[in-house]
Amino acid sequence: MSHRGEYRPQIQMKLKHSLVAFHLFLIFSGVVLFGFALWLQFDPAHEFLLRLVHFSESTPYFEFAVYLMLGTSLFIFIAVGIGFSAIWKMERCLLSGFSVLLLLLIHCKLIILILLFAYHFKFPNDTDLTEYLSKMAQNRYHRDKWATPLMDSIQFYHKCCGGSGAQDYSESFWYKTNTQMGMPTYVPYSCCRQTQDARAWQLQSIDPMCNQYKYGSRAFNDSVNWTCCGKPTFDHLNGLLLMLSIVLIIMIVLDALGLLLVVKCLCLILSFYTSISDSIRSLR
Repeated sequence: MSHRGEYRPQIQMKLKHSLVAFHLFLIFSGVVLFGFALWLQFDPAHEFLLRLVHFSESTPYFEFAVYLMLGTSLFIFIAVGIGFSAIWKMERCLLSGFSVLLLLLIHCKLIILILLFAYHFKFPNDTDLTEYLSKMAQNRYHRDKWATPLMDSIQFYHKCCGGSGAQDYSESFWYKTNTQMGMPTYVPYSCCRQTQDARAWQLQSIDPMCNQYKYGSRAFNDSVNWTCCGKPTFDHLNGLLLMLSIVLIIMIVLDALGLLLVVKCLCLILSFYTSISDSIRSLR
């Protein structure tokens, strides 16, 4: 009996140390999720990937995932505060509440993961995304307000033009309605090669006449990024989704292990109170 009484505190101390380490991981994971959410929303080189699908036409799963990522990161910091109190006081109520919060966090991260997979299945390969961007260049550029800045960002950051190439703009809505000083323009300025000071929202073409050169001419090939945007955009999106998915899976696994530690701690406390109540009954 004395051996059992000595053994239990040692287990509780190990559990406390393990739970403290788990809380440090939780803080780190919250910071990581918060950083990812802000990075994806405010970095122009990645933010346009959230807008590949417009809300008026389809569900923007990636954008929803990023917003949920931001909310989950804030929720983590609340859970950590409750968790530290639970470890310090070792009360059943606080530990039970913390275990419920951990379950909610795991479910939130699972939902984010599902949203990322759903977004990936919208464009399962580069061919689908190439076709999607080609149709956008042909029918929507310079007509839909959301499509124009999106294509400009894609073409600027990936140094490309159109979904399958510069000729996506031939006979496009933009080609038919846009002229410059009475001369036809063959590609948007965002397809042109830019100066180092240029930005996606403030273009500065190296050659101001780049969009007036005919397709395939030497001047056109020298001053325009004429390659397709489908493949580089797909690689960019797929790499980002893969990285986020791996990070989330690691977090979910470690959260589940942390939940097991909390449950084990709860079981020890419950068994302790049960033994006390049994002792009181035996005295009666």
